[in-house]
This record gives sequence, structure tokens and C-alpha cells, in this order.
Amino acid sequence: MAGNKRGKRLDQPNGDTLGKIDDVLAWLVESEQDNYVKPDEFTVDMAVKKMLNAGLQVTDAALRCKLSRMAKSGELASRNIRLNGKINSVYKRVTV
Repeated sequence: MAGNKRGKRLDQPNGDTLGKIDDVLAWLVESEQDNYVKPDEFTVDMAVKKMLNAGLQVTDAALRCKLSRMAKSGELASRNIRLNGKINSVYKRVTV
């Protein structure tokens, strides 16, 4: 193992380590600021509750499939957010 001996130790930091940590933490805070449902967006759970209150019988799976198809066709825009520790899709109606 004589070839592994070098003058520099592996556990020594190189460069501005604290600056890099601050940059990563700032990026993390910025990415978490969009983790909420905006006023013009809705989740599947919100849509199911609204439909049940209107007297329509619908399941989570059926509505989730329909909203996914609508997002693929361009009628809805969707994005993923974290709510209560779980990843959820939020949808928004696309207006032209």
C-alpha cells in the first residue's frame, strides 16, 4: 500500500466548506418555500370532497386517473409538493 501514501490527508477540507454548506442550505430553504397549495390550485383530496358535497359519487383512484389524463392532454398543469410529509400532486386549470 505504499502507493496510497500522499502528503495530503483525506479528512482535511479543501476550499470554502462553510460557504458551500450555506449555499446548499439557502437552496433548500428556497425550494421549500413553494411547498404549499396556491389559491388557484387543488389536490385530489380537495376535489373528491367537493364532488362528494355536490352529491357526485367518485373514488380517489378514478379522479386521480382523470386528472392525470387531463394534465397529459394540457387541460391542467400539475406540480408536486410535500404536504404533511407526503408528496402530493397539485393541479391548476390552464387558461389560454
